[in-house]
Amino acid sequence: MARGADQRMGTGSVARRGAARDAERITLRQLCRLGLPGPLLLPTLLPALRQVVPASHAGFFFCDERGSILNLYAERLLPPNDMAAYHDRHNDEQFRRQYLARVAAPSPVSRRSVSAEERASAYYREVLAPLGIEHFLYGIVRHRQHVVGQLSLYRGADQPPFDEHDATQLADVLHYL
Repeated sequence: MARGADQRMGTGSVARRGAARDAERITLRQLCRLGLPGPLLLPTLLPALRQVVPASHAGFFFCDERGSILNLYAERLLPPNDMAAYHDRHNDEQFRRQYLARVAAPSPVSRRSVSAEERASAYYREVLAPLGIEHFLYGIVRHRQHVVGQLSLYRGADQPPFDEHDATQLADVLHYL
């Protein structure tokens, strides 16, 4: 009888969601503790992370102290010629400058959505629109106070923007990465 009352009141489903969220965090922590190099781990890690913070796709950018991309793993990529054009036309303004600002920020997690001004730009037409990106959630990953790079989670125009709850969820697991 009590179980029926719990189901009618929705507490059973809340408990199941909480247990599922805990299991997703445990999986994420276990993956990160395997000791595998990032490039080997990321194809499994990013989908697990997207179970903790819902997103359509994700990427990780390994960067140096100047904000130059040394390596990356992304679940979606532009075609090779378009990727080369991105680096030639947009990397300094659209990635490096914003990345360095995020590294210097007091919080390792930030979020944003495409602005109307950005939507009218070549960067949006050439990079964001083809990748289906409208909303961003960023996490700066550090290891022993040294910045390793940036985790980027993405949502499309048909999905809601990342909110404070999403940012908190990412902040709560960022130390595992």
